[in-house]
Amino acid sequence: MANEIRTSLSVAIVNGNYRDDFRPGALNYTQVTASGGNPGSVSIGTAEEDIAFGDVTPGLVMMQNLDTTNFVKFGPKSAGSMVLCGKISPGKIAYFELGAAVTLRMQADTAACLVLIKGLSP
Repeated sequence: MANEIRTSLSVAIVNGNYRDDFRPGALNYTQVTASGGNPGSVSIGTAEEDIAFGDVTPGLVMMQNLDTTNFVKFGPKSAGSMVLCGKISPGKIAYFELGAAVTLRMQADTAACLVLIKGLSP
């Protein structure tokens, strides 16, 4: 089969006379194996930690910070430390492709945050 994974994004901005949008349409991915979705809800502490995806080698990662107060930072692991790539504000999401040999690291800002993490193998 093909195109088992389908994602879409639509952003519209209306602020007074300023209007803009970003609507790239749906992106389709072929899933390599039937496994995926790991690790689920993870408590991210204030010290850097590796994210374990189990048997899944994620190429596509989606995360939502479920905390209502604190942000989390994320990035690839390099020489034992996280290289900051981005942050997820309270309640917000991040979506990106992850390289095959990359270890994802995360760190909460002030207090531990619950983050929903899905890693799929397209």
